[in-house]
Amino acid sequence: MKKIQILYPEPQMDALRRAAKRLDRPVSDIVREATAEWLQRHAPYVDPEAREAPPVFRAGNIRVHPDQLREAGRRDA
Repeated sequence: MKKIQILYPEPQMDALRRAAKRLDRPVSDIVREATAEWLQRHAPYVDPEAREAPPVFRAGNIRVHPDQLREAGRRDA
């Protein structure tokens, strides 16, 4: 195992400590488990050669022709 240092905002750290106490587990176990779940969930999007996966945003189908996007944005504003 490797050791790292992670800084959490105080409210988040408090919630993490409360969860660890409630579950009777060390904070480090909870963080490792959460990291493993995140990696498993995002594995299809992560290129093994990349350092970080790019953010993914899905906005659905575009229903306006590209030539009319600017005008459509003004109408909806």
